[in-house]
Amino acid sequence: IKLPFEESEAGGVFNVNKTTGQALTDDLLCLMTTRRGNRVMRNRIYSPIYDYIDEPIDDITIENLTRDIEQKIQEFLPQIDVYETRITPYEDQNILEIKILFTVKSFYNIKQSLVLNIATQNNTITGNFTNA
Repeated sequence: IKLPFEESEAGGVFNVNKTTGQALTDDLLCLMTTRRGNRVMRNRIYSPIYDYIDEPIDDITIENLTRDIEQKIQEFLPQIDVYETRITPYEDQNILEIKILFTVKSFYNIKQSLVLNIATQNNTITGNFTNA
């Protein structure tokens, strides 16, 4: 299913992805926004971001979060190569920005990025993709 949800004009309920690259980028967004326990039968599929939201954001936390994000992506989306993860706290706005720079292995190594903005007050995550 293509994200964000849109009504399909082709007879289905939701629009679907037409290429593997689009599907993998949407899978990455789903993985990074899935809370622990949301996938009952596959309880290892969750985003490590929620484990760090209430932690003080210092160098150690950023290093651990970066490692955990890259391990989750490698475990569940091995078709994606992450070449950099940038974590930037904006304490004055209570936002934590996570930028994941990646390529899809079978997609001609086109560099893309996923930017996640986490509102630390209400634990919500929004994300969007761009070509890096």
